[in-house]
Amino acid sequence: MKIWTTFIIIIGASLILSFNSCQKDYLVPEPIVIPDTVSFAMNIMPIFNESCNMSGCHNTGGFAPDLTENNAYAQLAIYGMIDLEEPTSSVLYQRMVNQAKPMPPSNILPEAKIQLVLSWIEQGALDN
Repeated sequence: MKIWTTFIIIIGASLILSFNSCQKDYLVPEPIVIPDTVSFAMNIMPIFNESCNMSGCHNTGGFAPDLTENNAYAQLAIYGMIDLEEPTSSVLYQRMVNQAKPMPPSNILPEAKIQLVLSWIEQGALDN
């Protein structure tokens, strides 16, 4: 009888410890802060530089559009990537939110960066 009591205590303690270790730590997402005026040079180009215009992607000689510093703004216009009347229909925005074929393909952009691009388009997609 003593062995069963010990066995039940060990099993009970194991269950209690395992349930306590299964707590989920929920990360609270950082609030999305969009500046009053979204700047192409200060806000959008850093996104392209970090995620889009590396070798073999949207760089000079890579896939269109060329999103390098000297070419990005003109290329977005040439390829019709911006829709000022329906910003959420912009090809640029749609490619960022497309879960089936996301851009960049290696990782999905954080929501804050996607919202920054959308706000820039909503503000007129200025070359500022």
